Order: sequence, then structure tokens, then C-alpha cells
Amino acid sequence: MRSVSLAARSADLLATPLLWMPVGIEWHDQQRWFQLLLLAGAFIYAAWRPLAWQPLLRRPGAFLILVVALGAGLLASAFAAKPGWAVMEVALTLGLIQSALLIAWAYVQHPVTGYAFTVTLGAVAALLTTQTLAALLAAYVHRMPLDPWLLLSGFANIRFFGQVVTAIAPPLVAGWMLQSTPRWRRTLAALAVLWCWTGWLSGTRGTWLAAAVCAVTAALLPFPVARQWARRFMAAWAGGLVIYLLTHGVIPRLLAVEVVQPITDRLTLDSSGRWMLWQVAAQEWWHTPWLGIGPMHLANIPTLPNAHPHNIVLQWLAEWGVIATLAWVLLLGGWLLHLLWRVPQGHAYAAWPETQRTLYWGVCMGLWGSAAQSLVDGNLVMPYPQTVIVVLAGLALGMTVSNTQPWPNLLPSSGAVSRRSVVTLRLVLLCSGAVVLHHLWVMTPTLEQRPDQCLPFCGGPLPPRLWSQGMIAWDDDLYRLPLRISDIPSAP
Repeated sequence: MRSVSLAARSADLLATPLLWMPVGIEWHDQQRWFQLLLLAGAFIYAAWRPLAWQPLLRRPGAFLILVVALGAGLLASAFAAKPGWAVMEVALTLGLIQSALLIAWAYVQHPVTGYAFTVTLGAVAALLTTQTLAALLAAYVHRMPLDPWLLLSGFANIRFFGQVVTAIAPPLVAGWMLQSTPRWRRTLAALAVLWCWTGWLSGTRGTWLAAAVCAVTAALLPFPVARQWARRFMAAWAGGLVIYLLTHGVIPRLLAVEVVQPITDRLTLDSSGRWMLWQVAAQEWWHTPWLGIGPMHLANIPTLPNAHPHNIVLQWLAEWGVIATLAWVLLLGGWLLHLLWRVPQGHAYAAWPETQRTLYWGVCMGLWGSAAQSLVDGNLVMPYPQTVIVVLAGLALGMTVSNTQPWPNLLPSSGAVSRRSVVTLRLVLLCSGAVVLHHLWVMTPTLEQRPDQCLPFCGGPLPPRLWSQGMIAWDDDLYRLPLRISDIPSAP
């Protein structure tokens, strides 16, 4: 029942693009609020029953790398200009890892959890696609311009929609492959094609790049299921492009409807300001190479137009320093390569049923595409893409450990070191949960007014990161806005 409860809570969070809180806060803030609430609950539950940490506790090397990464982040936070915000970023990172471990544990206890999450993601894709189709039809009927910023709802920025397409499209194609009934197979095929159509509509070049990386990688791997998946995936994206050319090319000409921001305008090599952001991030890292300027502290530079550099490696280097960056790349990059190459060559994979192997490749390609997009986009910073990626990571981890030794009912308690480790882990989780709950307690009353209060400072569109107004340069270390513009700190 605990696994079912966790899945239900996660499903609630995955439905946030379809819900609107009664108070007038932004989509981004709504999704972040639900995410932090779930992470706080995950911290408390894991501190009570830290069984989910078994995969890392059994692998001292991976656990040590994680401790080094988080420890370097905490040390960088201690020397940062605003330690409170920096510690919040570290707690958020640990919370995402904790949630992935809990989802993996739920999968091991009840493997049907994997299919339940896949169905939930498919339902979210279906409802968002239906909303987009309804908006498109209304635009046709009323002869309104076809503006993707109006057609795609549920996110503060249509680029975030593209980031979600990157993560959900691969498992959705896997769900299409799993169907044996012709009616359901046609239904899932249509949904996959339409979902890829929304990816084209969003105009997110990072999503197109990620889709190409997924297709090429899977096609080149020497595993039959991966190659079958690649063919379906490419067919879905090709079908989505055909539909886009019909809905935003042929039909608008017949109805004399204007098309705003067609994808032809996005097919450029222009960096859209990323080069300047990458330069600033590299300069900050060069000035403080070992510990960086502090987690979340690129958002403490008031002259930057964005609160993050659209490149996760440069973000780690600038904010967390080279030690933490090496640890993150080694831990996460090594794990991704392990999923793509080592696991399919193992005996456990050979014993899996065809359905599990198909789902596995859908999940892995969702992670692989999101990793590729994180090098040119901010999908590892935004709340909803973060959550979907965490779900996929939890399912991948659960599938790779479920066919090895089963998780025991108790943590290892033999020896003083093991007992001290468990006590320390519980304290860390409880402290992290307290940080998240305190942040929610302070920020929740201000979320509705915060964007309007910050407009005089930013003078343009809100730069999102932790919240829809993501620049912490205009906040003190207790998450409050300064009273005077003169109180805004200069760039570090």
C-alpha cells in the first residue's frame, strides 16, 4: 500500500499542468509548489524507513561520489553570498535523488508500478494534446492567428512544453510497442504522433536535438528491441512533422489564417543568447574554480537576462565548482552509460520478458534525450521536466536492481559504522526536509505578488528558475525582496 500511495502522490504531481490552483499564481510556481511539497514528504518518509537507499548503500563507490558532490555543494553554500538559497538548491537536488530512489523501491515491491507510471504519463500527454487540438480548432473557427504561446497551455513557457515532450515521447512510443490489440495499438500510435506534433509546435530546438540523439543512439545500438523502438520513434516524429505541415501550412493558407512563429523561423544556428550565458558561466568558474560561486548563484547576477546558463555542466562548474561537477558527471554520466550498454549485455536483461525490455528502452531513451537536451536547455532546472525525469530515473533504477538480490526488510545494522551511517542518513534527510518546508512556509504567502514586485527590477519577462521569478539577486538570504532598488547587490 505504501508503494501505491507513493505512486498516487506522484500521479497528483504529474497532473499539475492540467490543474490550476485557486490562488492566482503562475504555472511554474504551481508546479514547483507541488514538487517541493512532495519532496518534503519523501524526506520525512525516507527518514522513517530509509530502505530506498539500499542500492547506493550496497555500492560504496557510488555512495561516496554522491557524498562528495553534495558535500562540495554544501561547502560552496557556506562561502556563497546567500547561503540560504544555496542550501535550498542542495536540498532540492537531494530531494530529487531521494524521490527517484523511492520510486525504484516502489517498482521493486510492485513491478506493476512501472506500467502505472507509464499510463499516467500517457494520460498527461493525451490530455495536453487534446487541449492543444481544441485550441487549434477554436483558432480555425474564429480565424485567429496560430500562436504556439496560446495553443500550448499548462506551462509558463512553451519551451518547457518541449522539454516535457523530450522526456515523455520515448516511453510513450514504448507503450505503443507494448500494445497487442489492434485498436489500442492504433490509438497509442496516434497519440505518439500527435505528442511529437506538439514537440514540433513548441519550436524547442533542444527537443528536436534530443529526439535526433535518441533515434541515432538507439538505431546504432546492437540490441534488437532498441532498434525496433528507434524505428517507431522516428516514425512518430515524422508523422508529427507531417501533421504540423498540414495544420500550420496547408490549412492556414486555405482559411487565410496567420501563423505566428512557424518552425522555419526556429531552424537557425543562432544561440538565442546562450553564448553570452555560457561565457558568463565559464568566467565565474574561472574565478572560483574549486567550489564555484554557490548553488543557484548564477541567479544572483542581476545583469544576466536568465537565471541559469542553459547548460547543466557549465551550471555545475560555475555554481558548484569543479569537484562537484566531476562527481556529478562521473555518477550520472556513468550510470547512463551503464544503462545503455552494460545492462542489456547482462544475464538479468536476457531473462526479462519482451514487455519489460520494451519499457526499459523507452525509459532509458527518455533519460538519454533529457541528458542531451540539458546541454543546450534548462530542463534539469524547471520543476515539471525535473519531476518527469526523476520518475524515469526511478523506474530505470528499479528495473536494473529488481532482478538482482531482493531488497531486505532492514538496513544493515552489523557494526558501529553501519549504525552510525544510518543515523547520519536519517538526520541529513530530516534536515533537508526541514529546509524545504521552511522555504515553502516563507515563500507561499508571497507567490501571488512576487512576479509583480519584481517587474521594476527585471524590466522584462520573468527569468524562471526555482520560482517563476528566479533571480535571487533581488532577494535577501531569507527569501525576502529588498525594500529599495539600491539594495540590489552587484554581480559577484
